[in-house]
Order: sequence, then C-alpha cells, then structure tokens
Amino acid sequence: KYWYDEGYVIENCTSFFSLAELQKATEVALQKIISELDNSIDLSSFKMELYHQFVSDDLHLKVISKMRRLFPNDLSIDVDKVLRRFSEYFGATLSFTNPVSGEEQWMIARINRPESNDYNTAHKDVYEIYDKYQQIPQMVNVWIPLIGVTDKNMLPLVPRSHVLPEDKILRTKAGSTVNGVNYSVNSIKCWDKASSLTKVPIQQNQILIFSSHLIHGLAVNNEENLTRISFEFRLYVKNRI
Repeated sequence: KYWYDEGYVIENCTSFFSLAELQKATEVALQKIISELDNSIDLSSFKMELYHQFVSDDLHLKVISKMRRLFPNDLSIDVDKVLRRFSEYFGATLSFTNPVSGEEQWMIARINRPESNDYNTAHKDVYEIYDKYQQIPQMVNVWIPLIGVTDKNMLPLVPRSHVLPEDKILRTKAGSTVNGVNYSVNSIKCWDKASSLTKVPIQQNQILIFSSHLIHGLAVNNEENLTRISFEFRLYVKNRI
C-alpha cells in the first residue's frame, strides 16, 4: 500500500531483509546486554514480548541506553545487504552516516513496556540536526515492528505533516518534560491548532517508511502484558544513482 502523498508508505519487509533473522539478531543482542548488566537473571525462558517480566525499572533504563546505540557490527545480520536493497528501492546511494554532522547514526531497538512511559513525545527527526547545524540532510526513516505490535500500540503519526508550514507548528528546542518524564527530543506541542495523531495500520512482515519531516511519536503501549519492540533507523543520501 502506498501513501506517498501522506508522507509514508507501507511495504513488505521481504523486499529488504528477513524479519525472522532480524528478530533473532535483536533477541540475541538484547539477552547479551541484559546478562552483561545483571548475570543473576535467568533468561532460559526469555521471550522479547515478555521482556517486562524479566527486568526492573532501573535495569530497563540501563538496557535501553545500549539498545538505542546499536551499530551494524552489533547485529548478526548482513546490514550492508539491507542497505543496498534500500538504496535500490530509493534509486540513491544511502548510508548510515549523517552527511551534515559526519556522524554514523545508531540503529535503535525501541523497547516499549506495557502501560509505561517508554515512548517519545510528538516530534520530527529533522529538528535535532537543524537546531544544531541549521541544515537538514536528505534522509528517510524506517520503522520495523519486531514483536508485540498490535492495534493498541502501533506507531502514531500525522499524515501530510511533512508539508505543513513551520509557522503552523509549536515546538520546543531542547527536549521537554511531560508528566514528570524527561524527553530528549524536540517535542511538538501542536500543529495547525491540532494535537491528535493517527495510528498506522501496519501488519506483521510489513515496514513503515516515512519522511523525516513527518510528525510522529506518542506510541503508548496500551497492552496489559505485552512488550512492544520495534526496530528503527535513519538513512541518508550520499548521492543519486
């Protein structure tokens, strides 16, 4: 299904990678991190969707600080092959390196425990780099539901917000605090006098590709006993093919 005019597109993941391989690689990386942080935890019956049953709040904070900084060599998958397929899809040579900052951008395994504050506020991913360098590279976001994604915790976004004039958007420039929780992203408070987002109807084996100028966030997990884990990264244009 295509919604390019809305700022996003849903595609079958098999065009780019094996979801089963990515799930396994992420689970291995997650268990390794948990064991390194606390080797007293018995992970013999570990399942990613039940992650919340194995970790305390304090341990979770330590885990996500590492799972938000995954580089290609942290995962036992052929990341270069995945990158080539996305490059072919977009007709451009893509990279994990931000051409404006010169930094290699990390990949994120986003862990969202049930009925928790494990989510970002509404935001655009272009703001962080723009506020620092006053430049925005050509970039795109890829969001992959790994495990535990249901209609109660899908990623919400604002269709067509990528073309909304900036003077219609009210945002912060240095993170924000919501309900006592500190968020590092440049939070958007409202847009064109609105503040509601739309959940994307994504299914297993599908991925969401969307403009980095699109407003998204507030992916609250309303499941009672199911951790949602998604995988996300940004790709940058090196040059057109």
